[in-house]
Amino acid sequence: MSAMKEVQTLDEENQTIQKARQAPYQCRHASLSGHSSRKPWMAIAAAMWWLLMACGPVSEPAAVGAGFTAASINLPPRVEADGETLEGHHFGSNGRQVVFKGVPYAAPPVGDYRWRPPRRTEPRDGVQLAVAFPPPCAQTASNLDWYRSIAESLGQDPSVAFGVPPMSEDCLYLNVWTTNWQGDSPQPVMVWIHGGGNTVGWSTEPAYQGHHLARRGVVVVSMNYRLNHFGFMAHPGLTAESEHEGSGNYGLLDQIAALKWVQRNIASFGGDPNRVTIFGESAGARDSAFLMASPLAEGLFHGVISQSGGYRATSYNSLAQAEERGRQLGQALGGRAASADAAEALAAMRKLSVEDILSVQMASGPGMVNFDGWVLPRSLGEVFSAGDQHPVPLLIGSNANEAAMGARAMEAGRFEEMIRDRYGLLAERAMEIYAVDGGMASASLLDRFGTDNGQGCGSKYLIARMPQTGAKAWLYYFSRAQPGGTLGAFHGAEIPYVFSTPDSWMPWDAADAALAEAVGGYWTRFAATGDPNGDGSTAWPEWDPESDAYLELGDQVRAGSGLRSEACALYEEAVVMWAQQ
Repeated sequence: MSAMKEVQTLDEENQTIQKARQAPYQCRHASLSGHSSRKPWMAIAAAMWWLLMACGPVSEPAAVGAGFTAASINLPPRVEADGETLEGHHFGSNGRQVVFKGVPYAAPPVGDYRWRPPRRTEPRDGVQLAVAFPPPCAQTASNLDWYRSIAESLGQDPSVAFGVPPMSEDCLYLNVWTTNWQGDSPQPVMVWIHGGGNTVGWSTEPAYQGHHLARRGVVVVSMNYRLNHFGFMAHPGLTAESEHEGSGNYGLLDQIAALKWVQRNIASFGGDPNRVTIFGESAGARDSAFLMASPLAEGLFHGVISQSGGYRATSYNSLAQAEERGRQLGQALGGRAASADAAEALAAMRKLSVEDILSVQMASGPGMVNFDGWVLPRSLGEVFSAGDQHPVPLLIGSNANEAAMGARAMEAGRFEEMIRDRYGLLAERAMEIYAVDGGMASASLLDRFGTDNGQGCGSKYLIARMPQTGAKAWLYYFSRAQPGGTLGAFHGAEIPYVFSTPDSWMPWDAADAALAEAVGGYWTRFAATGDPNGDGSTAWPEWDPESDAYLELGDQVRAGSGLRSEACALYEEAVVMWAQQ
């Protein structure tokens, strides 16, 4: 079964549907009157779902939640959120296990609202079906290439990787999985921020399905947010029309808007707005660090889990630099978009199609956050070094082979040049750490260099600046390599262990299942209490400068200390040098 098939028919949902098809039916006297949606894709999905689920089995399900009637599983769950009624569906036999899909948290950012901060939605009349996943935000198809590369590295036909669903600029929706619908005691909330370099990706990729994680006693939320040029383009015209005199960072503002939605509404889904943990991988983890540094996000979350996100710890991207990339985008688009008059250029760009804008690929990176003086008053390094980030518990770490996918053997001379470009006056020490044997730098050595200088030492840089806030922090090192794979513990390899969602082409044995149980336990305990320890698990020592402690999550779960200490000490020194360049 392909991953896309898995997205469309989760096992629990499929079983429920099959039982309903086989059982005697008693129709609920209901219709689609009063239901509305913002896009045809939602209307079509809603109609198909209603035809399937408007009637249900008369017999009592095997198990229902405490206090539920026998028919509870047959009645679609409804909640009130932001002044309107949402109707989701069950994903298991327990009446409290429900999911709401495609819930709008902000108005569509289209037309004149392209490249503007997100706006609140207007409540809609009637019952709104929330039973179909939303479209991904506008993007290229490069995310599929990444998954195909992973499949191939695991000995599978690349074609087993999922396809890309239809995309839309109207994409500001979230999804909620809960096993605590109408529950008496609110559960901790985990809000997932997907990765993809802030250029690709979406909230409901196969590995991000939240049903298993929710069964651990948390309410899981995943969100889409604007990407690439649509989410992060700054431009002089945008800065001029902004009351805050800044532009770009719309993807971050979307994430903040989603977190505000959680604060307003998550109690209706059985969640505790006072125990919200944001967690994400790659760009999603990097964005979590930016949210820790943003005054606009204060009070919206109470813990952070950063999976492979330290690689932008040394970013110093200014508003002026970001505006220049916006001008370059307009010039590449041509016509009036290339006008020297910023207002005229911006008006023309807002009229262009999604396809036209996506057709321009920029080497400088279309998903780059900038320090605009509003969303982010200062650079990430400056905020963390001063201890001014939000003082919430942090669980952060990296994988053993973050750079394996891009690592290729190269001539020793080229590798030495790379080190000198990166480390400058510190290059001789770096050459000692990353010794080259013979005439070639091996792929494994390049992987080590890339991992250290990206997620590995970047994560340690951020955690080293937590003690001065008074907040606790824990460091992990994920080392589990899939049997038979060629990439080791590659970038993103930990995600299925967090969600317990191995894909159909991913090898998964008893050891993997045990590791997933351990990882899921640590993550959800952290969300519940601010501490990953408990339930008889292997003790995870809190990080401090003296112990430099971490927990390895691999073939064994064990504590250690001094992870890549020599390389990361050099990285710390280099950060100071890079900041002055």
